[in-house]
Amino acid sequence: MPMTLRLSEDDEAKLRQLAAVTHRSLNDAVALAIRETAERHAVTAAYEVAIAQVEVDDAEALDRLSR
Repeated sequence: MPMTLRLSEDDEAKLRQLAAVTHRSLNDAVALAIRETAERHAVTAAYEVAIAQVEVDDAEALDRLSR
């Protein structure tokens, strides 16, 4: 899908540096950054769900430990 990306000069420089050090095109560097960010958010969301479930499943034990 064709897309125009508007970046500040600083972000453009960072993108060019990322592309250079990873030996990727600018397009591939952007796609990689998007995938990695999406993956981090998915892991964070899964962690938050797991913690919430522990709080529900182990509420009594957590309450006893907090005393």
